[in-house]
Amino acid sequence: MTAPPPDWRRVTDLFHQALDRPAGERAAFVDGVAGHDRVLASELQSLLAAHDRAGRFLDEPAALPAGHGAGEDDGLPPIEPPDEEAAIEPGTRVGAYLIRREIGRGGMGIVYLADDMRLGRAVALKALPPAATTDPVRRERLRREARAAAALSHPSIATVYALEEIDGNLFIAGEYIPGRTLRTRLAAGPLPVDDALSIAVPVAAALEAAHAAGIVHRDLKPENILLGADGRVRVVDFGIASLSADPAAPGAARLTAAGGVFGTPAYMSPEQVEGREVDFRSDLFSFGAVLHEMVAGSNPFEADTPFSMAARVVAAEPRPLADLAPSVPPALEAIVRRCLAKHAADRYARTADLAADLVRLAADRESRRLEQADRRAASGRDANRVWWVIHQAAVVLFFVILFGLLRWASGWIARPWNGVLTVAFVIPAVVNAILRANLLFTARFQPSGLAAQLRRTRPSILASDLLANALLVAASAALLPAHITTAVLLAAAGIGNAAVAVWVEPATIEAAFPGALTHDR
Repeated sequence: MTAPPPDWRRVTDLFHQALDRPAGERAAFVDGVAGHDRVLASELQSLLAAHDRAGRFLDEPAALPAGHGAGEDDGLPPIEPPDEEAAIEPGTRVGAYLIRREIGRGGMGIVYLADDMRLGRAVALKALPPAATTDPVRRERLRREARAAAALSHPSIATVYALEEIDGNLFIAGEYIPGRTLRTRLAAGPLPVDDALSIAVPVAAALEAAHAAGIVHRDLKPENILLGADGRVRVVDFGIASLSADPAAPGAARLTAAGGVFGTPAYMSPEQVEGREVDFRSDLFSFGAVLHEMVAGSNPFEADTPFSMAARVVAAEPRPLADLAPSVPPALEAIVRRCLAKHAADRYARTADLAADLVRLAADRESRRLEQADRRAASGRDANRVWWVIHQAAVVLFFVILFGLLRWASGWIARPWNGVLTVAFVIPAVVNAILRANLLFTARFQPSGLAAQLRRTRPSILASDLLANALLVAASAALLPAHITTAVLLAAAGIGNAAVAVWVEPATIEAAFPGALTHDR
């Protein structure tokens, strides 16, 4: 008869009590509190030994003790990570695949970038390390990973092309995704909320698809979320996933046996840590830990050893996100808190509900962002319209001043040209001023009709501008050579104002009333 899994809450409490004692007294304390409970004593001794070796194992896949009971719920015992030295050399031909380089490794095997020589495409080729090619446990795990991933067709799940046995070794050929893992991205610090949501939404959709197919990932973590260079997000590595026998049955993603504990400690659910029965809600807990880390920059159960992490997963409540990242909206904190509920029944009843909440939150934030952008744009247009009004008034004032200057200089122009030039200037100048005054009136009292009025009057305003300014240049020519200074002044005013009318004024109109001159409103 197998021993039952330990009570992790009691283990956690006793572990911290032992840490409060001098190192030389801890063994006696364990013997005293454990008594004849050898399982409890073993767990406490393991925790204390791990604490003494304290390193940072936040991302290390591990098989944690679970009372040494019935074995893992997929029927396979734990395995060790691959030998760091074992790898296939670049340039090696493996069946139809040419190995380029190693691109990753983990507890389930080594992944290479390879060329599929038959189809002429790059693939991610996952294989057992050479030293484990005959290990039946590892081989079965690789087969199960291929079956789990191949059973899914979703844009946020990496595609599996083939499971092949070549020269006695098993290989999974799958989609090669240039980019980086979420873990690499998190090394630069926490993500802005909107960036985190842009990753969380497709990951939740991928989990929804897996759970609907009766598949529980069981090892969701930043290393298994790829951020593609194409902007797409994919979930990978179903190496310890479990498949339900009947995905269509109620509770399809539920596993039917318990006792083994496999995964990555910082992202495992309490029931997974304790070796109890797990279902899709265990993935939701892992998802909550990943989402927390994305916005807070740290894992909610971070500790020095995997055992300490496991104890915190079972017994410790994470700090509120609002304390760690004040910019996190309450709705997102509520989602994370619900995912990280200690009891599976308190988490989302359906992965689809989680996905819907995330989509709704992302859509609400996008809507508010667009509204704010519209308000900023409207504010900018209001400021531009003020400058447009000033421009209209300035042109009218400019023509009044030029008329006075022309009247003063006309005494130096021979008759009858002095009178002809003066009258000829007044006519387009007055027309121009009337049209601009009409625009100002429309902008003030009938703004909805201003765009149409601008389009109608723009040709007449431009023509009157150019005619008036041409007459100024003609008057300046008539003053030469006797009054060169006044002549240059009139010519410069005419040419400068014509340039403003042709090139500057259309830009001010477009800035103040986008599309007004192009019928795009």
